[in-house]
Amino acid sequence: MVDDKIKKDLIEKIKKGNINLDRDFKDYLNLNKEYSEADPDFIDFIKDIQKVFQVKLSDVDFNFWVDISNGKIEYDLKIHPDPDVVILMTKKVLTDFILDKIDPAISYMAGKINIIGSVSDALLLGKLLKYSVSKILE
Repeated sequence: MVDDKIKKDLIEKIKKGNINLDRDFKDYLNLNKEYSEADPDFIDFIKDIQKVFQVKLSDVDFNFWVDISNGKIEYDLKIHPDPDVVILMTKKVLTDFILDKIDPAISYMAGKINIIGSVSDALLLGKLLKYSVSKILE
């Protein structure tokens, strides 16, 4: 569970546009996990997603996977042995997604992200990122 001080700090960083992946990303993922367990709207948003997403950053040694199954979110900051979709991007692109500065579909079409697997499945993760930021900032 993310304590209120960490949550408020993360919200402030997102609002100011200065989130740091190395320092803040685990808190961001923890907030998403909390919402997947307690927020009815968030639970409804993810209830039909049954995928494991692997994200690899091409310009830094930073990888994580997100498993959205049975209305829950699990994650880890490493390589998943059997993801449904692998998404490759830079640290800046991921940061811009979290800060809602860029759209996942447009970024894909512009070549800013590469996808191994289903593009439509990968875009689910993009929609989740966008939705989760809106929930955090409510």
